Amino acid sequence: MKFKKTDIGQPVNILANDHYAAINYDCSELGEKAKDGVIPAGTFVPANGATAIGVLLNDVVLEENPNGAVVVHGFIDKSKLPEEPDEAVDIKQITFLPFDEGALPKETDKATVMPQDNEPIKGEGAKKVSEMISPDTKILDDGSVEGTLYKVDGFKAFNTNNAAEQSGHFFPFTLSGEPGSKMTFKKNGVESKKDIDYDKDIVFRVEDKQTKFEVTVDGNSVIRLNFEKATFQE
Repeated sequence: MKFKKTDIGQPVNILANDHYAAINYDCSELGEKAKDGVIPAGTFVPANGATAIGVLLNDVVLEENPNGAVVVHGFIDKSKLPEEPDEAVDIKQITFLPFDEGALPKETDKATVMPQDNEPIKGEGAKKVSEMISPDTKILDDGSVEGTLYKVDGFKAFNTNNAAEQSGHFFPFTLSGEPGSKMTFKKNGVESKKDIDYDKDIVFRVEDKQTKFEVTVDGNSVIRLNFEKATFQE
């Protein structure tokens, strides 16, 4: 029996961090991109240009298995790619970064998500944080919320007077800064609650990815939140 040995060297990690999403892709038609029968990790699929839908996660040995994983969402270390992204590449949910830890999004020190076992608003229909958001949910420096917001029903404690606001997606978090006296909430630039008593623990009802919130304490803006990077689970 004869065996064929294919040496593809050490695996190349093209990811800048461990947050990514990938889809299966048949690479059979990408043979021209192969070297010695191997399509390298970091290859743009199907081409390095306006048609690109993602980047190949790992090497693909065509004779062994033409199926590969294509990263369609995440942070890519540009220095690990076989070629620079063409100017026409426009993959909405991929960010190409230099290998620079300082360039990676970091969690903010202005606020944190509540612990999973917390009941942020007690009362009838009280819900735990674990029923509202996934354990990996976090707030980044720019105010972006990453993670999954679960669909919640019957959260009467959130608004006992308005049944329409007792269901939906909710985001529970805690302010980290010095406490104040009065606070104001703005939703999409419009004041929703003004000069209420300070409380570091807050729950917002989030309608969709375009929803934005701002919290001011004693007239000073302390945090702005957006949900463009969040996943809304039904």
